Amino acid sequence: MYKSQSIIKIKSASLLETIQIRGLILIGLAVMTLFIWYFFGFVQAGDPVLYGFLTFALVFKLYRTLYEWYHYYNLKTPLKPETTKSYTVDMLTTFCKGEPYEMIINTLKAIKAVDYPHETHLCDEADDAYLKAFCDENGIHHITRTNKT
Repeated sequence: MYKSQSIIKIKSASLLETIQIRGLILIGLAVMTLFIWYFFGFVQAGDPVLYGFLTFALVFKLYRTLYEWYHYYNLKTPLKPETTKSYTVDMLTTFCKGEPYEMIINTLKAIKAVDYPHETHLCDEADDAYLKAFCDENGIHHITRTNKT
């Protein structure tokens, strides 16, 4: 079974952190309101076309910011779904003729050392006998394409 020392536990925001983020959002809204009041009340358009483009870009950016703040206001940590299934992954690397053996051996050892349930595969374009023997010794799946069209 999978045992890892590097699992990161995600904790919910504390009451203080929730108050802080909501306070920052409220301050941001106040500053944004002042900015909009100044922009539309006191800024004089020199060129109406450029002013229109600037205004469109500004309104779009303000909308995006408000949309983010809306989601941050009620940010909650999602519950982890219940599962009885043990998931695994396939990790693979490739080898082509002429690549240094040391590089591919180090890569395969690093993949094997990953602390998660997985199968390691070497996709060997050269059908190299040395790497085939290494894979057999270390429980790595050695795969070679026979039809290379």
